[in-house]
Amino acid sequence: TVPGDFTLVLLDQLLAVPGLRMISCCNELNAGYAADGYARTSGFSAAVVTYTVGGLSLINAVAGAYGDDLSLLAVSGGPNSNDAHDHHRIHHTIGELDLYQTERCYAPVVAAVFNIRHLDDAARMIDEAILTCLSKKKPVYLEIACNLTGLPIAAPTPGLFSALPTVSNPEALAAAVNMAAARINNAVKPILVSGVKIRPANAGDAFLSLVNVMGSAVATTPDAKGIFSENHPSFIGTYWPEISSPNCSEIVESSDCQVLVGVQ
Repeated sequence: TVPGDFTLVLLDQLLAVPGLRMISCCNELNAGYAADGYARTSGFSAAVVTYTVGGLSLINAVAGAYGDDLSLLAVSGGPNSNDAHDHHRIHHTIGELDLYQTERCYAPVVAAVFNIRHLDDAARMIDEAILTCLSKKKPVYLEIACNLTGLPIAAPTPGLFSALPTVSNPEALAAAVNMAAARINNAVKPILVSGVKIRPANAGDAFLSLVNVMGSAVATTPDAKGIFSENHPSFIGTYWPEISSPNCSEIVESSDCQVLVGVQ
């Protein structure tokens, strides 16, 4: 977080949450990249900033998190819930009466935008914002009117997050596994190529198990560097046709079965 006058009451509420650690940063962009890093390692993070001037500073990091499929919740303080109705001009903005500018800036680089300006919407919108962020593996923008943040709201929806795990159609999954296994088993020189989409799918351990069972060589795409251990005995380098690691492209392209996992 970077504290600001639109989030002071909200931050007081967050400080009171047991087990929640608040990290203060020098500026909003730093906070965004810190949240980006935490989301990569832990699966979810939140960055809390003040209205417009803070949100627009944060947006570059959020756009990067969108491109990398990271669950980053961008929380911004918002103007008082009656400011738009009363035609107030707000500081930290460009001075126009339109108080929806920041959320429109965020719309192209987040999975969803939520703007809480009525207390009755708070519990539903907060739940939906977090659920969308986790399920879509993308950032979400959540703006909360500053005069509402110290008020009690309804309890969270019971069992909302228990529905998060997605289960494949068992018949379709079995058919796909059987076809893939037959293709791999009939190959003379299969090879695995790991891509960046392994991370948002939380498939790193499953991919490692596949590597160990197959015993095939493994290459990574450039954007997936670090997803698979370069110390693993099966690792042969980064595959990027003309500028691959030495001999990597020859090995990949001479394979009679290229298994691309998480490659976009």
